[in-house]
Amino acid sequence: MALTLAEYESEVRAGRADPVPGVGEVFEGALRVLVGTEDRTATPSAGAFSGAASQVWTWLALHRVLGDDWLLERAAARAELLAPSGRLVEDDVEVDLLNGVAGAVVPLLGLAAATGQDRWLAAAAHIGRRLEGLATVEEGGARWTTRLNPEGIGGFAHGATGIGWALTRLALSDAGTAADRGGWRRLAERAFAFQESLYRPADGNWLDVRIGAEEDFFTSWCHGSTGIGVGMLDLHRRTGDPVHLDMVRRAACAGAAEGFGWSHTLCHGDLGLWEFLTSLDLDGASDVDFGSASDLDGEILTGLEQRGPVGGLAREAFSPSLMSGLSGVVHTLLRMHHGAALPNPLLLD
Repeated sequence: MALTLAEYESEVRAGRADPVPGVGEVFEGALRVLVGTEDRTATPSAGAFSGAASQVWTWLALHRVLGDDWLLERAAARAELLAPSGRLVEDDVEVDLLNGVAGAVVPLLGLAAATGQDRWLAAAAHIGRRLEGLATVEEGGARWTTRLNPEGIGGFAHGATGIGWALTRLALSDAGTAADRGGWRRLAERAFAFQESLYRPADGNWLDVRIGAEEDFFTSWCHGSTGIGVGMLDLHRRTGDPVHLDMVRRAACAGAAEGFGWSHTLCHGDLGLWEFLTSLDLDGASDVDFGSASDLDGEILTGLEQRGPVGGLAREAFSPSLMSGLSGVVHTLLRMHHGAALPNPLLLD
């Protein structure tokens, strides 16, 4: 919430949003609560959306938006929790992006770039080696046992695609040795092979294999095709790998076929799909019409006007959060302006 308020104030100063009385005061209060909570409450996990890595990324994003040096210093202070000898890394059983050590890789790379300090590359490399040791590699690909999903699943937030994305980002960095980076790249390819083993051409989507779930196909960022597409599009832009682009195209087709109308959230709703589809530049490579940016903006705006913002899994329940609540709505509306250059939480960018 603090980040979204900072973004709003920044866009007001840039002339891209209308002033709202009291936002500055609420932001200052939210920032004080954030600092106090971090200082007084034990951080439960390493993850990028619920743990120490989420704190690192949030302070990095605030630094990007506001530019104050103390925000970067705060990011580095929270990153101490992700040091190689730290409990959150060594005792981690979550593993995935959302809650586990895989989620720390990209924020640590971002911190290394922002500070110029190689120690954060070393911390990311340690996590990469740990992910190698935790992987189950079989003929069908690589998967990871996690506390929530001991069977190992696909998807971005909780599964093989997200971990493979983090490993690829690590392999593309200066972290580790050349041998390390080669190993991370190969393991990521095996992770994507596992994801591909779940693809069902007749359904045009990847199967959700969580234990207890009915056979189903999701289009969300967290467990479905949107997350797969977001991650693969990021990697294609960095590598030019046609395998990544092929997955992007299929993910876009799945999302476009399902369409909008679930909830106004980044994690598991329309806002995540909007972020993905508006990021596409497939040069007519698909026979599916994904719609222009203005058409996609209209889908979100019409839904908000007709139903009001619907957030969270409980839909009617109030949630102020970024990934599953009203902060995500404000963040997305701000990003709709062509001049906005705000952080993208779906990629920890």
